[in-house]
Amino acid sequence: MSKVSSIKRSLQSSVLYRYVSICRHPEKITDAINSQRPNVDAKERRRLERKIRMTFAKYGWSPYEYLFEDFDKFSKADVRDFVPFYEYISLCSQFNDAQGLAISEDKWVSYLFLEKYYGRKAFLLPGKVTEIKGALIDELNNHWPGEGNEMAKFIIKPLSLDSGIGVQILSVPLPFDQAKVAELVESYPEGSIIEEVIEQAHFMAQFHPQSVNTVRISTLRMGDDVRVFLPFARIGRSGNIVDNTHNGGILVPIDINTGVLQAASTIDYTRYPKHPDTGCQIEGVQIPMWEEAKAMVEELAMKFDHLQLIGWDLALTDKGWVVVEINSSPGIPVVKRHFRSEFESLKRFVAEHQD
Repeated sequence: MSKVSSIKRSLQSSVLYRYVSICRHPEKITDAINSQRPNVDAKERRRLERKIRMTFAKYGWSPYEYLFEDFDKFSKADVRDFVPFYEYISLCSQFNDAQGLAISEDKWVSYLFLEKYYGRKAFLLPGKVTEIKGALIDELNNHWPGEGNEMAKFIIKPLSLDSGIGVQILSVPLPFDQAKVAELVESYPEGSIIEEVIEQAHFMAQFHPQSVNTVRISTLRMGDDVRVFLPFARIGRSGNIVDNTHNGGILVPIDINTGVLQAASTIDYTRYPKHPDTGCQIEGVQIPMWEEAKAMVEELAMKFDHLQLIGWDLALTDKGWVVVEINSSPGIPVVKRHFRSEFESLKRFVAEHQD
């Protein structure tokens, strides 16, 4: 990082800078209050506005974080332990270049780059084509040969969207016919990927068998050193086929050293020691092959020259861990924001390699 960038980052982290910044954008405070506290009277609104400005200046908590996390009810220990999104992004935004982002944000390019770690076949279905040519049908059927209207099950997902948006189970008779492929191309005009269904291990399926329940582990690579951080599991709910919280899934923080699951949480902090639908115990349960999962992402992290910061989504199968997909901008899940000790360790790791 250049000296100019270092000075700029230092200024942006100052209390005065943040106070001036939030005062210049009162609409952010107004929008947050209207969204999270729509029924407060004028006196309470003024109190919240003052508290939000001071909290952003002192701690970097955004107006939305202040209200959603209910800062007024936090103990001093809670406040110290909480890592606001602003602070996390200020550290992470210095990593990953345009070429690396191009690799990670296109699911097909990512697949080709790491094909052997995906552990399953996939096929690129182009979008925005006016004619479905026979060559495409032949190529698809050569990829997945089938005879006599044999039914097959796949997962289809859009090329660039995330959070489980547009992901569907595809049950089709083989071989693929032109009408079905034309229908899929029309449904995914930006292109899509058809993948073999991941057969997850019983350990992960027991929590919620309808979804492939994944583990996210983030890595930060500095030179030849890799730091693993912020692991959590995502488990589906209510019969949904995806495990994302945007689709009602639950998040489960994982002890980074032991691989032991903590209590699951929804996005509004409702805690579940057991799965709310299946009753399967979650809290205190040990993930199998945890050291292998960490070793795998460390190995993978060294393969990307243009991506230093990556969130790896993994699935556990009977043959071991496989990559589901990668994320070049791994955020902080709501239920994992209290990780100050881990975050400070990450900051020291970065500082040691920048000196």
